Amino acid sequence: MAKTLVITCTSGRPKALAALSRWLTASTTEDYSWLVVSDDFSEYKKPKGALVLKRELDPSETLPSLNLNLLHALDWIDSKPEYDKFILCEDDDWYAPSAIRETQKLLDEADLVGWNEDVYYYVLQRKIRRMHNQDYASLAATG
Repeated sequence: MAKTLVITCTSGRPKALAALSRWLTASTTEDYSWLVVSDDFSEYKKPKGALVLKRELDPSETLPSLNLNLLHALDWIDSKPEYDKFILCEDDDWYAPSAIRETQKLLDEADLVGWNEDVYYYVLQRKIRRMHNQDYASLAATG
């Protein structure tokens, strides 16, 4: 049976990851697995129920951690045919309890979906900013 995999790529942001863990715990669906990929788990408490994938840092790296951790996740996914839907959740964003369920529904209709006109919540600064991105999803503005 095919499943949904929620992917979070992070690096050295335990407070943001802990907040995301609380928001995903409040999700209105439990029909997904959660993969956390990081190159720095030094201060982390493993999120409850999450699969954890550690990527070793390479001093010669020139790309941002987010990009490299996402590539590491994609390599891991190649050997996991049981997943047919993939949802990226950034560690510094807030997600409504219905976000996973609503995204799963959208992925039933299209191969690729993204949110625009979203409200961005900076976890560490506790500030809100309304995004006016009409042409791309938020992740496209990162890395």
